[in-house]
Amino acid sequence: MIDSDKNGQISRAEFAAHHGPGHGMQGEGSEGHRGMGAGMGGHRGGHGGGMMARMADTNNDGAVSQAEFTAAAAQRFDRIDANKDGQITAEERQAGRTAMHERWREHRGHNMQEKSSGERPAN
Repeated sequence: MIDSDKNGQISRAEFAAHHGPGHGMQGEGSEGHRGMGAGMGGHRGGHGGGMMARMADTNNDGAVSQAEFTAAAAQRFDRIDANKDGQITAEERQAGRTAMHERWREHRGHNMQEKSSGERPAN
């Protein structure tokens, strides 16, 4: 559970503890009993865990260091913490989830247009 103190909000420390290496994210030690690719809440990483890893790999060496992982997690926390008070409320979590789904819909729509026109996505 992310909200370890059960106050209805997720602090930066709770977020980091939950999303750190081996804590339910894809990567070392995360497969557990749920199987390959299972992420938070038992959801599979079908929305592009590979793309997320590429985004976190800021030096493009094909691996995500702990520093890169931590920076990406902090960036995600800051994006979701709409009022910048250092806490993520249930409302901010829902808004962040909705925004993420919208980005994926746009991404999928863009890729579908490229496929239908014969274009290849740029790397």
